[in-house]
Amino acid sequence: MRAPLETFFHDTVSYCFNSALEGMGQTVREVIIDHLGKRGIPKVEISTRFDDVVKVLTDTFGTSARIIIYKTMIELHKEYSLRMDFTYQDSLRDRFILLRDRVLADHLMPRHSQKGLPDDQFLAPTYYPTSSPMLVRAQ
Repeated sequence: MRAPLETFFHDTVSYCFNSALEGMGQTVREVIIDHLGKRGIPKVEISTRFDDVVKVLTDTFGTSARIIIYKTMIELHKEYSLRMDFTYQDSLRDRFILLRDRVLADHLMPRHSQKGLPDDQFLAPTYYPTSSPMLVRAQ
């Protein structure tokens, strides 16, 4: 069983991978998801087996697969509001591991999990009127 923060991270990887594929079109997305399924990586395991996904895509599509992985990494950095301090030529595997370690160590939460919070990203405290004599006099 995974820790909640690790589960959030894997959900975010799936979210960003799907987002990167959606940018390439619905047909491309369906073909890649289907191909991964045929190679033993079902859709629900894409985030937990991301290294295998990268290997399968690279074996199948060659260097073109790097575009998908790079777009996924960009989306992940946006989700965690982190600076993208890597280039297309950098080792994306190493960057992925560094990102995962930082998210887990710093307890970072993705943007899509914070939807519904006020614009300042903090929950406002709720004050309830009391019958305290100090509060009555101060008013």
